[in-house]
Parts: sequence; C-alpha cells; structure tokens
Amino acid sequence: MAGAPYIELPGGVDVINPFDNPTAYDTITLAGVESPGIARIGDVKRNWEWDVKAGRGASGGVTTFVGRKPAQFSVRFETWLREHFVAWKSFIQLFKYDAKLIRVNLDTGGVSGIKAVNIYHPSLSDLDITACTTESIGGWVHEGRGLWVRTVEFLEYLPPPPLPAISTPAGATDVNTAFPVNGKITEMENQKADLNNQIMDLNKTL
Repeated sequence: MAGAPYIELPGGVDVINPFDNPTAYDTITLAGVESPGIARIGDVKRNWEWDVKAGRGASGGVTTFVGRKPAQFSVRFETWLREHFVAWKSFIQLFKYDAKLIRVNLDTGGVSGIKAVNIYHPSLSDLDITACTTESIGGWVHEGRGLWVRTVEFLEYLPPPPLPAISTPAGATDVNTAFPVNGKITEMENQKADLNNQIMDLNKTL
C-alpha cells in the first residue's frame, strides 16, 4: 500500500482514499498474507456498551459507559481463476484451528492453542479493528460464469484493558475532545478573558 493516497483527519488518523485508490478495498491482509481474488467486507459496526438506568416517574435516565464490544463482521471472498484456488489451499489455514493443539486448564479455565491473527482492510482499520478470530468458514458456492464465492465470519480480538473504563457522562458539550483544540484559538480566548477582567476592574474604580 506504499504511496497510496490518504485522507488526513484531525488527530492524526489516516484513511486510504477509495476514490483515488479503489483497489485498496478489494482485498484483506491476514497475518501478512493478501487474500486471493476479491474480498468484500460485509456490514461492520463499532459498538459501545451502555448501561441505561431509567428515572422513576420522570423522563430520561442515567447512561453509564460499560465498554467497547468486540466487533463481528463477515468477508465474502470471490475467486474466478485457477491461481486463486491454488493460493486458497494455504490461505484457508489462517482461519482454521487444530483441535489437537487446543488445551484447557481445568484449574483456571484458560484455553491455549488458539491465537488471533492480525487483519487489515481500510474499512476495518477505520474502526480500529486490527486483529480477529474465526467464527465460521463457509464452503465454496458457484454463482455462475466461473465465479466461486465463500463467506468467512470473524470476531474481533479485543482483550479487556488492565483497568475498567466505566464512566457516566457529566454533561454535553459542543467541543470535540477527541481532537486537540487549536492552540491559537485557545490563546485568543485567554487574551479575551484577560481584557474582560481588566475592563471590569476599571469600571470598579470609576
């Protein structure tokens, strides 16, 4: 993807421009391996979990942020060349888990032998989805005219943070705190406040 046009957003987030570089959206990269053929990302959403406590005898309620849910999404893979099928023989191994390697610790309940893999697609990267595990693998379906498709369902790998991030909003604001406030504007606002204070002090002496 070197040299691909990007759209620069506030906060330093870069998203590949699909209008100037549409082929960047045609494949996914899984564990450093690019998918054969075309990969189409299904509907994917970033969901946040909220605990809502409704007020008794009144409108509204208290919303408490509980956490970020692992995203679920599917990818439709399309192939139409012999080379695509040959490449899929090894590519599909990235989705599978070997039952012989899975071990369960009876004392802790922990499971080993299953690893998440890194995944990249502009639509996923835009939602901060960078790693996943496989939920299901569909078989090949012939849709006619030499087009063969299969669908794989994924679950985002999103381990919980060391410390809980439960929080209740204190109120609403027009300022987007997700991005840094322009320093020049802040300086001008401070100068304005100082001038107002000087005017008030001057009026007191008159």
